[in-house]
Amino acid sequence: MIQTEGYACPYPDCKYFRVTEAQRHALVGFGKLGENKDIQRLRFQACGGTFSSRKGRLLYYIKSEAKGVEEVLWWLAEGVDLSVLVRKIGQCEKILTTWLNRMGTQRSLA
Repeated sequence: MIQTEGYACPYPDCKYFRVTEAQRHALVGFGKLGENKDIQRLRFQACGGTFSSRKGRLLYYIKSEAKGVEEVLWWLAEGVDLSVLVRKIGQCEKILTTWLNRMGTQRSLA
């Protein structure tokens, strides 16, 4: 069983558009994505629309593992210099800056 509370249909034509209550929105798991198959795909039974559980979240379209992104953001929050993380992690500064900017606009990592 997949926890679907908090997810809402992103399609305006769906009668469950923006409904986040799990008891009402008829949302089911629809396979997994990613190299490690760790990104849940969801499907709305009402409209047939599908989307990634990461849609609209910090990790949407980020190919790195969530744990790695989380660690980098933690180090940045602790004040570690970006250039140090570039050398340690092996990602370019632009990617790490993108992660940091996205984090500043998010309410939740989920």
